[in-house]
Order: sequence, then C-alpha cells, then structure tokens
Amino acid sequence: MFKERGQYVFSGKTAGALITGNEDGAKHAAMSILYSLQHIGYVIPPSADVGGIPGFGNLREAWNEGERSGFDANPEYR
Repeated sequence: MFKERGQYVFSGKTAGALITGNEDGAKHAAMSILYSLQHIGYVIPPSADVGGIPGFGNLREAWNEGERSGFDANPEYR
C-alpha cells in the first residue's frame, strides 16, 4: 500500500523493538527488525531497541522495606 506520492503508508511513522533477553540473539533480532522497519519508511529513534526490564522499582523485597523508587511523599499532604 502506498501514499499518493508513492511512499509506503508507514513512511514517517515511528517504530521500536522490545525483545527480552540479551546474550541470546536479542541484539541481532532487534537489528534485523529495526532495519526492516526503516527500510519501508518507519523512523527509528535512537535507543529504539530495548532488551529487558530493569529491576529498579520492580523488586518486591525493596517495596516491602519501604522503597518507593525514589518517590518522596509530600510531608504537607495528610
């Protein structure tokens, strides 16, 4: 499918890739996916490949100990 000017309908839209893992080929998979997407017109921003979710703010033990991912409650709010 093409636009009036002969461009792919995806031209100018933004894309990224989220692949879990790191050493198991995730970088190669992200490279292939992002190259293919930009080849048909998607805009690929810097750092558009993500490999996993960081543990910061996502650890049950830290939450139980009172950690709130650096959030400080407003002392005036009661």
